[in-house]
Amino acid sequence: MGAPQVNFTGNVTALRQHIRRMGGDHYEVYRKYCAANSIDVHPTAVPDDIKAKSVGSHQDEQQLITDFVEVRPEGSEWDRDELLDLIMRFVVETDQVMNGSLTC
Repeated sequence: MGAPQVNFTGNVTALRQHIRRMGGDHYEVYRKYCAANSIDVHPTAVPDDIKAKSVGSHQDEQQLITDFVEVRPEGSEWDRDELLDLIMRFVVETDQVMNGSLTC
């Protein structure tokens, strides 16, 4: 792997889509970087031909909403910091794009 000849200046979502579309060397460089830095490969960066090889994996199974939620004890209250932390985690983990600023 030599030094990149160009630098991608788009957002992270566009970069992942570029990696998926280009496949080949682009995906291998991304995959090796992720492995070297203990980062999970993002599903949107995986080229379609590689996804097709993983047929029968957990990607084809129906998932439950309870796999993605934390059940809070009944009657528990949210404080401002917990709510802001939850919003921040949602924005980061779901790769949301925000225009403008968020003020509280």
